Amino acid sequence: MLNEHEYQKVLLQIPEFPSEVLLVENSHPEWGRFYSLKLAVDRIKPIDYIYVGNIDNPFVDAELLGLLYHSAAQADYLMPEYKGRGGHPILISQKIAEDIKTRTTYDYHLKEFLSSYSSLRVEVNNPLVLANINTIDDYRQYFGDWKLSKYQAPIQNSYDGFDVKKLTE
Repeated sequence: MLNEHEYQKVLLQIPEFPSEVLLVENSHPEWGRFYSLKLAVDRIKPIDYIYVGNIDNPFVDAELLGLLYHSAAQADYLMPEYKGRGGHPILISQKIAEDIKTRTTYDYHLKEFLSSYSSLRVEVNNPLVLANINTIDDYRQYFGDWKLSKYQAPIQNSYDGFDVKKLTE
């Protein structure tokens, strides 16, 4: 999901995406997160489950996705939980996706919208599900000096060096 400006930039840099990648342009980001989610759900073919993640939490790996998926049949949506706190990404069912498709207004807060569905928190031993990168300081905590970041790969599957206390407070 990209706004108009970012959508055009990405298309110029990478004109052809693999068929598994779907770029969706959001011409109205001011309409909120629910509208962005509706645009995405409207564009994908019907599937059993959809992962919904935030751009400010890039620490998603196959193990985390697998943990959510293997418990998916137990609730309408699932959320990873670390030490009692909910994190990202969430996994929503086709039932929820179909309901989102029917909506014609977009002033829903996703948390409130989901409150009418059954949920399951899946305990994980991964503090990174709580990450929320909104500032340069947040970025540096996870990736180091931002000036060098384009040459540094993020640390995968390792929690060493992260201030877990800061994440869980």
